[in-house]
Amino acid sequence: MKIQNLFVAATALLAQPAHAQLFAVDTETHRVLEAPPESFSAPVLDRMCSTSGAMQYDWGQTGVPLSSRIMETLDMSFVLPERMAPFEEARPRSTPWSDRMAWMSYWVAVGRGDDVEAGYHAFVDGLTPTIAEEGWQPITLDMDELPIGLMAYYGDYVFEREIETEGGPQRQMLSISYSMGDVSLTCGVADITMDMVGETFGQLPDGTPRPEQTEIPLPPRFGAQQCGDPNFTAQIWDQSDTSPATTYLSALLRRQDYYSRLVQWLGWKLDESGQFTPEEIIGLMMGSDGAGGFASAMLGAMDSFGEALEVSKAMWDTREAGDRAGFCLATIRMQDLIVKFDEAGRQGNSAAITALERAAREKGISLD
Repeated sequence: MKIQNLFVAATALLAQPAHAQLFAVDTETHRVLEAPPESFSAPVLDRMCSTSGAMQYDWGQTGVPLSSRIMETLDMSFVLPERMAPFEEARPRSTPWSDRMAWMSYWVAVGRGDDVEAGYHAFVDGLTPTIAEEGWQPITLDMDELPIGLMAYYGDYVFEREIETEGGPQRQMLSISYSMGDVSLTCGVADITMDMVGETFGQLPDGTPRPEQTEIPLPPRFGAQQCGDPNFTAQIWDQSDTSPATTYLSALLRRQDYYSRLVQWLGWKLDESGQFTPEEIIGLMMGSDGAGGFASAMLGAMDSFGEALEVSKAMWDTREAGDRAGFCLATIRMQDLIVKFDEAGRQGNSAAITALERAAREKGISLD
């Protein structure tokens, strides 16, 4: 897991969904792409982005691994086979409530530099005929011309095509970008992507059940004294999916996800009743229970936002310097901040849940 994702997780614990890329540039990588190899043919591109799906998964399929927003925050991805080169990893994304796969992104780290950027454009120039062969048409869109629901497809090069589905024709999009030292190719179905944005902002599918609470035990917190153990510092340095930091963070995020989803579900139920305006629902959440309420908890935690930036930089600097013990100590500082953010998030969400449930009872709105 990249350093910046620890910071992203901290902000995500405050107010999901949240996503940002801070300190993301990999300064150790310097890779100049060339024209795509002959092995990167139309069938390979079709495997990555076909009219029916991406890789072994169908558009709209539920239960796709690593496709939730928690997995995105944790930077989880699939490792790609060599025939997909130069792309090395894939990251699916699904709608947050109906759990339908909306798009797939493919990534490769290349670093920065004029020669790297020139190689990127040469690579895309070489790939364009294969893209055209698959029926894609280039389109030119400024960021302000792209609907907010389709911002996932904003890039240096954008293509679209119409595909036939059982539900009728649909618009499919593909974009290629070079940003923060990474080259990415993203493709998906526009309609499902728009549904993703709607669900993210509270437009839940009809009949969505109340989120179920499950007990998620937290692994033991680690302390500064453990940074004197070379085996432990090696695990922290590795930043793998099973490292102590990732394991602890994953449990916190999954636990907090229940509370943030319940707040969203309750707001949706009040909205669906027709007895509250969106402004009134937000007012209930933000004004809930005075000093112990949602807004107060968020503002209190935000006092530590500057410290989180400082710790992120310390993690970055110690890693650049090869200082494993220093990186371990900085990671523990970030762990302590994340715990603080988690506590504030749970306090704020609990206050909002209490206020929304009270409002529902007073209006006779069923929460079954």
